[in-house]
Amino acid sequence: MKATAGSAPRNVTTTLRRTFYDRLHLLSAGDRQDREEEAALVAFVREHGLANRRVLEEGSGRGHFQHLSAGWVGHDYSTTAAGFASRPFAADVFDAVWSIAVLERGPEPEVALREIPRVLKPGGVAYLAPAWHCRSWAAEGLTVRPLADLTWRQCLTKLSIPVRDSLVLRGLGALPVRFVAEVASAVRRGPRSFHYKRLRPNYETDWCAAADACNSMDPHDTLLWFLSRGCCSPSHRSLLRRCRVRHGGIIIRTADRAGRGRRGAP
Repeated sequence: MKATAGSAPRNVTTTLRRTFYDRLHLLSAGDRQDREEEAALVAFVREHGLANRRVLEEGSGRGHFQHLSAGWVGHDYSTTAAGFASRPFAADVFDAVWSIAVLERGPEPEVALREIPRVLKPGGVAYLAPAWHCRSWAAEGLTVRPLADLTWRQCLTKLSIPVRDSLVLRGLGALPVRFVAEVASAVRRGPRSFHYKRLRPNYETDWCAAADACNSMDPHDTLLWFLSRGCCSPSHRSLLRRCRVRHGGIIIRTADRAGRGRRGAP
């Protein structure tokens, strides 16, 4: 059985998630990805002076990064289907938020995104590094399983993956769409909708990275979503840099009380 948000009773889904992530935390503790993530967070904390500030980690797991800030607060997003909204915080209470490889694991990512500027103080910063562009075939392990184990439909999908994952083809398709989205976002007033694709997560077999993803998000659309709500992005200020974003973390800053930090503001 492959559990999906909404396809099983909430208590069953939550139990599967908790068991899956307990096992995953034990297997991944101290691995290379953890070290890379910590290096990125160390740079973020240093750049924004967060060592003694109040910081929220969304999706804290076992708290591997709590030593990075004296004011660290952890919220273990992965053990509840409700995610961020399951533990609401007061508004304007955190100087920073960070979230690593978590937002793609929630069935309603826009709910989590809305909470970030709400809980941040004016001028607060967020570092977001989910697994972007999660693929629908990850939950079935099609990249690692032999053809002999697959149905004919899965075989066709597996054979198409090299073409569908081609950076050249994906870039040719994405760049014009992103440019149009930038123009539309500049012309329109008010918040834009968040676009993402729902996926079927697998909480039983960790075939490969993002096998447990509930959604597939685009970093460019995420940036525009925040910009349309009065935030800015210190990491992706220019149109060219935003249109070329493919992976890695993005940094978001909310406007301060004087309005600095808003898109187009100094």
